Amino acid sequence: MYAYRLENVTIPTMIIAGTGKFDSETVTPLYKMEDMFEQLNTDVVMARLSNNVDHGAVLYEANGYVIAWLDYYLKGIETNGTAFFGNEAEIKNNTRYQDFTSQKVK
Repeated sequence: MYAYRLENVTIPTMIIAGTGKFDSETVTPLYKMEDMFEQLNTDVVMARLSNNVDHGAVLYEANGYVIAWLDYYLKGIETNGTAFFGNEAEIKNNTRYQDFTSQKVK
């Protein structure tokens, strides 16, 4: 379908989508997100916004975690890693998100 090979990705990757109809049925249904997650051999986080947000609004809804992710990897702010990794990952307990999973390989 798409001309990319996720198994060749070597940088940390964040996969975020909405649960609205367009995301869930067309662009990024959960089964596609799970497949992408399984193919990645790097640090990866996957989550969906649980408040029926659709594709075009994800940019505005997920920005706090996106900033934390970028600061963690680009600025080296180690405390931000607790938002995504470990048994007590902060995003796991955030009711605005669902279907969260992560892997830390580096």
